[in-house]
Amino acid sequence: LATFLFAAGGDTSPSSSSSEQTYEQEVPAPNKLHAPTAPVLPTFTPMAELLLKFGEEGTADGQMDDARDIAVDTQGNIFVGDYSGGRIQKFDPQGNFLLRINLPANDSGTEVYTGGIGVDSQGRLYAVRNGDILIYDGQNGSLLQTLPGGWPEVYYEALIVANDFIYTTNGMAGTDDILKLSLPGEILLHQQDVIESIDKDDPALNLQLAVDPQGQIYILSNFGPHIYVYDAQGEYLRRFGEQGRERGQIDLSTNLLAIDPRGRLYVASSYRIDQLDAQGNYLNYSLDVSKDSENGVPMGMTFDSHGYLYLTCNNGKILKYQINSR
Repeated sequence: LATFLFAAGGDTSPSSSSSEQTYEQEVPAPNKLHAPTAPVLPTFTPMAELLLKFGEEGTADGQMDDARDIAVDTQGNIFVGDYSGGRIQKFDPQGNFLLRINLPANDSGTEVYTGGIGVDSQGRLYAVRNGDILIYDGQNGSLLQTLPGGWPEVYYEALIVANDFIYTTNGMAGTDDILKLSLPGEILLHQQDVIESIDKDDPALNLQLAVDPQGQIYILSNFGPHIYVYDAQGEYLRRFGEQGRERGQIDLSTNLLAIDPRGRLYVASSYRIDQLDAQGNYLNYSLDVSKDSENGVPMGMTFDSHGYLYLTCNNGKILKYQINSR
């Protein structure tokens, strides 16, 4: 409050003979203007942070030509497989080219196609070539063993290595089988018609595999809106999924499936990757890779033992992400 002084009478000088009386009167000060309080905005945490990007299209060493498969060993070395031609390349953890492996043609001499690749805890590389599984020394690229597919009963197609077992699918026309093999190649499990026996409306084509830390097997059918879950013995447990293009939904562009060491699922759909829990619930966490990939579409996806996410894209880009914890 501002204070003003008033004197009674007209003469306020010290020599005036009239008696002086003073009064104090409080007058309100003008109201102060206050800036509005800024709203508290939620902190946005992206699903993952890009750690590494390398690669380009081409056929020279270090370049990718229709790369669709990716695997990572315990040392962080990255293996990338081209779909046609049978070329697999090895890169160090910084993306520097180390080694090229050319899968040989089989006895029929047909063109070589790579169905899937994986690496075990000892650094051995497993690659599907036209229905067979070829095992290589991941250090020097020498061929160690061939596991023949057993045509016409079994034609190995998709492949991953998890918990030091080989998981694969039967790519024979009209089949939707899953197989589990020991690392030496002994067939431990061959479960037939795993999708047709549950959902006859699902064409069950181009199956994608993932295995959680408990050995449960997850299958994504690229032509159906479901992910199917089986126990370690191949017995059906449940399915989940909702058709659509919103986050957490599955449509025909959904083509990749992977599981991190914590058992969370990652489903890739065009440029987007959604994070789900083991029951199929969307965790409100997604990653748009279009900028990082320079508009390349993910074609292969995997996790290493440390929980880093790796992608190979159709424009030759290889991406490595760190998943943000929460």
